[in-house]
Amino acid sequence: MTEEPDFAQALKGGLASIAGQIIDSCTLAIPVPPEGKVINRENTNLIVTRGNGETVVILPDNQADCSEGWRFNDAGDVQLCAASCEEIRLDEKATVQLTFGCGIDQSVPMR
Repeated sequence: MTEEPDFAQALKGGLASIAGQIIDSCTLAIPVPPEGKVINRENTNLIVTRGNGETVVILPDNQADCSEGWRFNDAGDVQLCAASCEEIRLDEKATVQLTFGCGIDQSVPMR
């Protein structure tokens, strides 16, 4: 990186690739519930807060191609579909939150 003609750009690219490794798998592990509790998969919500502050609920996609949204993978974790994963990865300031046991807040836009 120190041999690159534009060090600032090389540094930015290097940091982006490190950050990208965190979500490159597009898989979010489901936490272990408190003792005596279970996670109701039917009441799992994936909430994305974009870098511009907009918050959206990403809906599950149970279609075979899983192009947009998310689904539970064979291990029981949340797997982002390709288009949704890419959209989140491109927004460097986006945050992702999983909630369990709650209905969807109808005031939050859904996709």
